[in-house]
Amino acid sequence: MRAMGEKIGSPAATVSQIVNGQRALKEPKIASWAAALGVDKADLYELWVLCQGLVPAGRSRLVFYSERPDVLGSVALLHDKIPETLDKHPELEPIYQLAARICAVMQRLLPEEEFEVQPRKFEDPIPTDLDEGEHNGAGWEAFVALPVIWVRWHDPDAPGPVDALTVPLLKKPTPIVRRRATSVLTADLEDLIRTLSGPERERVRGYIEAVVEERSRRASEASENTEETKMSANGTRTCGWCGTEGHDRRSCTVPQSAGECSVCHYHGHDRRNCPHK
Repeated sequence: MRAMGEKIGSPAATVSQIVNGQRALKEPKIASWAAALGVDKADLYELWVLCQGLVPAGRSRLVFYSERPDVLGSVALLHDKIPETLDKHPELEPIYQLAARICAVMQRLLPEEEFEVQPRKFEDPIPTDLDEGEHNGAGWEAFVALPVIWVRWHDPDAPGPVDALTVPLLKKPTPIVRRRATSVLTADLEDLIRTLSGPERERVRGYIEAVVEERSRRASEASENTEETKMSANGTRTCGWCGTEGHDRRSCTVPQSAGECSVCHYHGHDRRNCPHK
């Protein structure tokens, strides 16, 4: 995964970076990861939003799972201990339905593997968060039977036959309030950033990266368009590929594989017969 991320220009985050809200997957990179993994982009996007506690509610609208549990649907919770758990803790039903929805998407992404939701047991040493140890020192009184996503691997290269991760009670992401564009001093900007949490800082960094990438793309397209057609002194179009007047690069008959002249840097001739010497 790390080598693949480097190849597509989206390095995978380490565990510590995820815990600290750094280097999280950005929405503009989902298409690249989907293509590299050979999975459906829509499924990967759905998994991305579900893991934030957000549920698609139509027309590109996202709602938080605990505020609108009705949009989660009613996925069959097959494990026989789940009804007993939800009878004792009905407030946990939204997080169980969210875990089941995540399982359903994972099953579409990895159809060869087996996914199941089970209630967490007190004696199971399964971390609730990526850096949390067994129960995090909590006693039986403080124990909450959160849903656990189990996966049984059929991949011979998997590190083990079974993996599991508890789905925590997610907190609603803090909305970013857009302000009217104004110039701020560096010190004021640093103070503003210090007030943000780790995940919020990462979201802001993601927006900045997306803006920089978009501006770079537009600048590159503008440069290509400029090179495609140049104007001579008398106003005639000059091809940016072969240097000949009367047509542009799109209609140029010189093949794309033609060599480049070392004198004028146009294509289709060499320095010996360069017309621009």
